[in-house]
Amino acid sequence: MSKIKFTAEKNKGLSFTYTEGTFTVVIQAFEWVEPSGQGKKPYYKVTFRGDFGTDTKTYGFRMFDTAFGRSDLYDLAEAVGLDPKGEMDTEDFIDRYVNITLEEGELYNDKPQWEVVAIEPAGDVEDDEDDYADDDVEDDEDDYADDDVEDDEWDD
Repeated sequence: MSKIKFTAEKNKGLSFTYTEGTFTVVIQAFEWVEPSGQGKKPYYKVTFRGDFGTDTKTYGFRMFDTAFGRSDLYDLAEAVGLDPKGEMDTEDFIDRYVNITLEEGELYNDKPQWEVVAIEPAGDVEDDEDDYADDDVEDDEDDYADDDVEDDEWDD
């Protein structure tokens, strides 16, 4: 066990806001949720992590066992390269990149809601670990030089 390192504060009107658009995100979590309470339906919750153009860095996405939820699961499986008709495991989705398109939806309790309206493959995505590469490493131009090529061959 470890002690909490910051002080808890009551929410003073903070809200989760996003920017509409298409974002490349990584699937941080994928879990089955069975809510307590009568009449509440279980669902898959996917946590996407990315840069949504605001201070908010994650988006929680729910997929219920409905026509819409099954369609979203199909699109998500295809986007990460899985066979949507084959056997899948929630772990197969973790750390995979996809593109999601967010749009602002209807107000709920006077707060904006956000909807994922498209899930697509992300294509080639560079891992963020490169952002933390050792800055002390110097590139040696001679490592990239080709001694067999005349300088004027590149001018064409």
